[in-house]
Amino acid sequence: MNRIVNAAANLIFGILSTLYFLIKNADIVIPGTIENGSFTGFFETILQVCMIVLIVLAAVLCIYNLKVSKQLDGISKVGNYLSMVCEAACLVFLLIAGKVSILCILNILGAILIFIPAKAGR
Repeated sequence: MNRIVNAAANLIFGILSTLYFLIKNADIVIPGTIENGSFTGFFETILQVCMIVLIVLAAVLCIYNLKVSKQLDGISKVGNYLSMVCEAACLVFLLIAGKVSILCILNILGAILIFIPAKAGR
């Protein structure tokens, strides 16, 4: 059960951080949010709240992944460690630069690997 909860939490974080990465780097443009090359005031506030939420989620998930890693084996453990490294990188980049690192996309892969049971890897 812990493996499924861990994988789902990592997948949700991966999707949220990837969306934040795409919006912050202006790969996805939401109409009415950019004026004169920068985000509008209200949307910038929303992005700052999202950044704080992502920082807290990344810190909590890093600690939770470390706790759960002792119960995993096989490819699930590799996916768990991949997710933990990606979340730590996203946490550091959010704290220093205010942006998510490109590794947020690999976090989705790590979460998918956690879903794979140990018997399937043998």
